[in-house]
Amino acid sequence: MQADDELGPFFEDADMERLRKTQTDFLCEAAGGPETYDAAPVREAHLHVPFTPAHIQRAVDLLSDSLDAFDVPEDDAEKVIGAIAAYEEDLLASPDGE
Repeated sequence: MQADDELGPFFEDADMERLRKTQTDFLCEAAGGPETYDAAPVREAHLHVPFTPAHIQRAVDLLSDSLDAFDVPEDDAEKVIGAIAAYEEDLLASPDGE
């Protein structure tokens, strides 16, 4: 996602080492473990990010492509994609609640 023209700008000032760890833990937990996600709640962690539904779809598409490229079994890939989809409302939340 960092190299993506559409999503890359969101990561310009990110602590990539920390982000990789929290995203890895989140995705591993979504796929059944053993890692567990214990970072800030998804909503609070993303309130400052002006995502649109198109951004979320782009991230899901890239994730799906990556899971496919690494031969992740379809059932596991669907769990991971489903976990992301379950947080769409939180990812699209804004600080002013709109």
